Amino acid sequence: MLASLSIRNVLLIRQLDMEFAEGLNVLTGETGAGKSILLDSLGHALGFRGLPAPEEADAEGSTVSAVFLLRRRHPARAVLEQSGLPDSDELLLRRTLAGSGRSACFVNDRRCTVETLRALAAPLVEVHGQNADRSRMNPAGHRALLDSFADAADLVKRVRGKWRTLQDAARAHDEAAARHDETAQEADFIRHALEELRSLRPEPGEAESLSVRQSQ
Repeated sequence: MLASLSIRNVLLIRQLDMEFAEGLNVLTGETGAGKSILLDSLGHALGFRGLPAPEEADAEGSTVSAVFLLRRRHPARAVLEQSGLPDSDELLLRRTLAGSGRSACFVNDRRCTVETLRALAAPLVEVHGQNADRSRMNPAGHRALLDSFADAADLVKRVRGKWRTLQDAARAHDEAAARHDETAQEADFIRHALEELRSLRPEPGEAESLSVRQSQ
């Protein structure tokens, strides 16, 4: 669940810290009250909805932080494991935007890519619009739903480990094959050079005599 949202220097918001309780939380307000800014800021922390850069290049940058609480077998933990990021019951997502327009992304204070934030967004947040539930229509999440329904977390973890072992073995094989090819090419060069030396049949002192003849 989303536990808190912190916003710094985003459009009309100078500083805002919000905490959410378990269950239903409702934000209401008239048009222009800032509801869309809150949603855009949360989307920014999740790797989406890029925010406008500060007007001046040397202005103080924008920062949005979102804290999520994860249960023991939350699907987001698998994304953290795959990305080599630290795992904990409290997941902190943070995205900054400098005055130059460049952004930086962090997960549990570890630098990451915006793609990693988006991968975490899928199991963390569901967006319900007027037409349909977007996450249920996204094929990328169907396998995770099936795995969760089958309570196959342990099996998924074992399969993922076997897949990594296979990938490591394939990478080691490719590296060994590349070294073999390099050695074979070097051996061919040495054989070719040796054949040329044999055809020339150099004799002791021949280089000196040729140098004398060339200088005459």
